Amino acid sequence: KKIGNNVFQGNPKITSVTIPATITAIGDYAFENCYELREVVFAPGGTGMTIGASAFEKCINLTTIDLPAHTTEIGHSAFEGSGLTSLVVPEQIAQLSAEVLKNTQITTIHIPANVTFIGDSAFLNCTKLTSVTFAEGDKPLTIGTLDNDVSSTNQRTFGVFYGTKVEALNLPARVVCIGDCAFYNQTSLKSITVGDNSQLKIIGKYAFAVEKGTSKLTTASLGGSLETIGERAFYKSKLTSIVIPKTVKLVDQYAFSNTNLTKVEFEFGGTADLTIKTYAFANAKLTTVTLPARLVTAYERVTASNIN
Repeated sequence: KKIGNNVFQGNPKITSVTIPATITAIGDYAFENCYELREVVFAPGGTGMTIGASAFEKCINLTTIDLPAHTTEIGHSAFEGSGLTSLVVPEQIAQLSAEVLKNTQITTIHIPANVTFIGDSAFLNCTKLTSVTFAEGDKPLTIGTLDNDVSSTNQRTFGVFYGTKVEALNLPARVVCIGDCAFYNQTSLKSITVGDNSQLKIIGKYAFAVEKGTSKLTTASLGGSLETIGERAFYKSKLTSIVIPKTVKLVDQYAFSNTNLTKVEFEFGGTADLTIKTYAFANAKLTTVTLPARLVTAYERVTASNIN
């Protein structure tokens, strides 16, 4: 059985809802704009549950909801603009859809081991979100998307954690990609930790760039599998040193430009051809860099002067 699409959309009188165990799906926009909805209770039992797109969007007085453990899907914008201050993501969820918790009041979020994808803007403008934790596991996890048009400033405000205040990022080994603008203009982030056994291969364009405000990012480890560091990935960060893994094939244009880098170390060894694009380290504070033998292309103006 299903609560159909748009069934209670915009109802101004609903304050509480009890979902029977026989219901296995809540349709798209089912309770959207139910401004007075304050309580949603799922009856015990049941064998499956899916939450449709925008199902509880803009339920501004809904501050908490306990989803059934057997919930398998949460749709696009399901809780966008609601009053939620917290959410426990059920262990069976495989994807956190785009904008799922956008503009909510959550302060922390835990990503279960079964999650393999987090959509763009999932936590956009969650201005009270200071902590994100990830369960370890063996399923590859992608955070955001790649190949986006980021040619203008207003096209960069879609990242997974844009507008949050996450202070430290400790990534599990199973993360394989950090998408474009994932932490763009994130001025609270101080450190990024990626273990040596990490599967991280791609850091997207503007992933950790700061163009408005001042970056606090002073520490970043990149793991042992990274292949691509995208355009302006660490633009204007406060990094003072960085170790580039021997697996890296591309350091894209402006990747570390306008940073506080004084030292860049390319990890010894590796067989993959390395390309460093234009202005990759421009306007950094580099005094020493040793280039690896596997470097095949370094575009003009890779960095500024004062290099030894």
